[in-house]
Amino acid sequence: MTKIGFLDFLYLGADQGRISQNFATRIFTFLLGPLGIHARIRNGRMLSTILSFHQNLNNWRVLDVGCGYGYSLFWLARHFPKAQFIGFELNAEQSAQCEEIAKKVGLNNLTFKRGSAGDIPENMKFDLFISIDVLEHVQDDLGMLKTCLLHLKPGGWAFIHVPLRHQEQKRIFSVFKSHSVEDHVRDEYLPEEICQLVQDAGLNLVRQGYGFGYWGELAFELNNLFWTTRALRNLTALLFLPISLIAGYIDIRQDLVSGNSIIVVAQKP
Repeated sequence: MTKIGFLDFLYLGADQGRISQNFATRIFTFLLGPLGIHARIRNGRMLSTILSFHQNLNNWRVLDVGCGYGYSLFWLARHFPKAQFIGFELNAEQSAQCEEIAKKVGLNNLTFKRGSAGDIPENMKFDLFISIDVLEHVQDDLGMLKTCLLHLKPGGWAFIHVPLRHQEQKRIFSVFKSHSVEDHVRDEYLPEEICQLVQDAGLNLVRQGYGFGYWGELAFELNNLFWTTRALRNLTALLFLPISLIAGYIDIRQDLVSGNSIIVVAQKP
C-alpha cells in the first residue's frame, strides 16, 4: 500500500466524533467523518507520501509536533500497532481530547502531550518526524525545526507539509483571491525557502513535492464558501460535501507538479 484508500480518507478525523456532546455531530461524523475537508486533504497527502517511502513503520517511534487533532497519528497507530506514536500540541483542549479518544479506542501505542518542541524529554529519540502546517505559525521556524531534529535518530526521516505563499496560490473562485490565514506569522513559503530551511536545520533534502492541486483546491473552496459567515459556510459545506470528498480524494491520489501546498521529505545524516 502506497496511498490510502477512499474509506481511510473519508474517516480521517472521525475519531473526534466519539467525544462530541452533540448527538447529531456524533452520528454525522461516524457516517461521513468531520465536515471540514482541508485537514483531511493535507493529512491524506502526508500519509500517502510517508507510505510511498515506508510501507511498514512497525517498531519505529514517530513524533508529530503541533499535531492538532491527530488525524495522521490515529490512522498510523491503527495500521502499525507495533510502532509507538506521540503527538505534542500546545492547545490544551485538543491534546486532552486526543488523549481521551486514544484511551477510549484502546490505542496503547499512541500518546498525546500538551506542549511544544521544547517540552520533548531529552532522552526521547524518534525514527520519523512529522510536521503538518505548523512552521508558518512559528516565529522562529528554524529554531523549532532544529529542536525537533535533536530528537531524530541518525538516518531518521522528516516529512513536512506547509502552505505555499498565499499570493502565489492558484484560486478557482474569485472570492478566494483575497483569502489568507490571520494567525500565520509570515506569508507562508516558496518551495526554495522551505527546502533551504530544512537544509539549514541540518537535514539532507530527499524530495520536494506539492499538495492541493486543482481538485484539492476545488474541494477546499467548495467546503469554505462564505468562510466569513459560519452558518452559511457550514450549510454550503454540507451541500457540497459529496463533491468535496471525491475531489479531495482525487487530489491526494495524484502526483502533482504544482499545487497550493509544499511537501518536503528529508533525512538526518
